[in-house]
Amino acid sequence: MKSNNMMGWMLAEAMIVIVSIATLAGVCLLADYQPRSQREKLQADFEALIGETNSLNEENEKLKSDMAQSAKNLADQSASWARERAENSRKQKQEKLIRQKLLGIQGNMDHTIFLVDISGSILNQPKKGQYRANWGGDGTAWGYVKNQVEAWIQGLPVVRFRVIAFNEQLSHFPVDSRWASQPEDNQNVTHFLESLKPDGLTLTETALREAARLQPTSIVLITDGAPTAKGHQRFDAAQVQRIKEFVASDEFEIPITVVAVNDYFDPQFGEFLQTIAATSGGCFIGL
Repeated sequence: MKSNNMMGWMLAEAMIVIVSIATLAGVCLLADYQPRSQREKLQADFEALIGETNSLNEENEKLKSDMAQSAKNLADQSASWARERAENSRKQKQEKLIRQKLLGIQGNMDHTIFLVDISGSILNQPKKGQYRANWGGDGTAWGYVKNQVEAWIQGLPVVRFRVIAFNEQLSHFPVDSRWASQPEDNQNVTHFLESLKPDGLTLTETALREAARLQPTSIVLITDGAPTAKGHQRFDAAQVQRIKEFVASDEFEIPITVVAVNDYFDPQFGEFLQTIAATSGGCFIGL
């Protein structure tokens, strides 16, 4: 803006000089009728104005050159920043892909659904002799799970995501049909997880079918217990069988990363989780 103002003033000044020259030129036509001393003064004034005009033209050209150079420098700097941002983005994506590989997570995580178990047992502390030093916080699986969901969303190559918390009901994030994105929705998903109150049974089948309906590229199932239902509060064998058949069917083509917390050493529970991970082409991770 400052350069534009300067250029405007210089052009205005040049116009004044040109008008003055034109006026003097007209006066010079009458020079023959003036005394010699006045003719010489008019000639000197005319030459001075010509010199000033030339000087203004040179300054004007220099100003235009400086402005063009400034514009080029700005364009070069913008291009440099764009290249730097692109390189940083590439490095971050590469780091996330490396983390995915180290964890053994299969498939494309562009659109990932996190199925989070919020049954009552998720509030339990580890059994005696199974203390998890890395859980921290209140020592419950739930405190650890909340942190892990946030860390996985931010640290893995997840572009769009949804979170479905499940017990006997389903709680969705986002609540509408859209897919959340990161980093834009990172704080919102934190608030969502903090608002949940674990309680009740573990209807894993309902959650898996809902996730499959939304057609993600991958599913991360985080759970601390075997599927349960009313009348089957320890292990719902019928529900387990239906889940195995559903995951093995032709209609199911989504790799499931099964993240087991707490007492996944139980033979029935452990076998169930490892089976659906392997059948779907996913992986099993015990925390």
